[in-house]
Amino acid sequence: MKNLGFKTKPVIFSLIAVCAAALIFWRSAGPLRAGSASQAAVPEIAIEQFTLNNGLTVIVHEDHRSPWTAINLWYHVGTKNEPPDSHGIAHLSEHLMFTGTQRVTEDVPKVLKRMGITNATASTDHDRTRLMMDVPEASFDGALRLVAELMAGTVEALTDSKVDKAKGQIQQEAARNADSPYLFAEDLLRSRIYPAGHPYARHPLRSIEGINSISLADVKEWFGTYYRPANAVLVVAGDLKPQTVRRQVEQYFGGIQPGQPLSREQGPIPAAPSKRDTVAGKVPRPRLYMVWIVPAYADPDVDRLDLIRYYLTLKLQEAMSREKSEPEVDISLKSYELCGEFQVQLTASTSDQLELLEREVKRQIDEMMSQGPVPADLDQIKTELLSSLTGDVEHIGGFGGKAGLLAISEVFAGDPQHYRKAYQRMLETKPADVKAVCSRWLAASPYVLEVKNQ
Repeated sequence: MKNLGFKTKPVIFSLIAVCAAALIFWRSAGPLRAGSASQAAVPEIAIEQFTLNNGLTVIVHEDHRSPWTAINLWYHVGTKNEPPDSHGIAHLSEHLMFTGTQRVTEDVPKVLKRMGITNATASTDHDRTRLMMDVPEASFDGALRLVAELMAGTVEALTDSKVDKAKGQIQQEAARNADSPYLFAEDLLRSRIYPAGHPYARHPLRSIEGINSISLADVKEWFGTYYRPANAVLVVAGDLKPQTVRRQVEQYFGGIQPGQPLSREQGPIPAAPSKRDTVAGKVPRPRLYMVWIVPAYADPDVDRLDLIRYYLTLKLQEAMSREKSEPEVDISLKSYELCGEFQVQLTASTSDQLELLEREVKRQIDEMMSQGPVPADLDQIKTELLSSLTGDVEHIGGFGGKAGLLAISEVFAGDPQHYRKAYQRMLETKPADVKAVCSRWLAASPYVLEVKNQ
């Protein structure tokens, strides 16, 4: 399958989107026989799983191909859990995760650097907050002990000074992003596609309007409520012995107070309004967003929607390959706990070209609903996606490695092997399945936001 000529940005497969692993779709691939993708094997990540008495879920994967181990600690909490008057507390609390404890008074990033640890970071989103790091063999015991210490002791060491410093960092981030040309439209988009009060109607990082009113006591309550073993998944993957890891985890994490787990939320999927808005801003080129609200992360239809977005990208490339000004098409599938978003983002040189692209998107979706996808193209896409997964599971940590894949599967689906089931569903998908899912979720007119240059 060749690249047909206009720019497509890297796209993120829904299973690993929350892991922030970008998958480049246009990889070279040899010729395939029809049906070969459905007969391929999905890579298996062998694990041992156990739960401590305090509720901490632990997943261990042994891989001795390199002397490194990935540690991922995921809390099942994010911005959707924020009180209405405290927007920004999830982001603020994430910034405070590496600020030390009463026993670890040295700057935590310096401690991590001295231990040779790489990719150490914390982040939050709508539904989860995570801490992750890649650890050399000699530092593993100390790193695991440090992660347990941060879980148990950070809250008691928080001060007004630390909270104020973190607020300042977040406000500086917001100021740096203020001049990004399309961000105003993307923030507006979230508030338009969801009903008022929906937890996804705000950007998880940029919606910080309540941050100045958040007190030290508020942050301590957040830590004490959510950053607890019963609401956490710990994944340890790499150069280790599972029985040794179990003893270490029980020793370092077993005495931490459990807290209360959050249940996996379910609810009705809101429908994006079938309307069109136009805004003007200082943007380099006109842009159009088309958004449909689709099912949540663990829903089987999501795996077929992922195939649809790749197939739609392919067909748009074929249709627009002769355009000299190289329009950009970015089709994404964002999967969350309550629902997801299927988004087509079109950027063109002129409004006329943008209109042409929009008509082509609608035509391709109508054709998919009436005729289904071309079987050979669908098979090629499956093979590309399986190839991407095979490459990803060669890595234990970082962004998109095995540790993150196991963590997201457990946190959002309650099953660390969910990724295998999802990929297997994708490989077994027939053209009729794609046709049905497309008709189920993309038949309604999307919400459309057009961004024009001032």
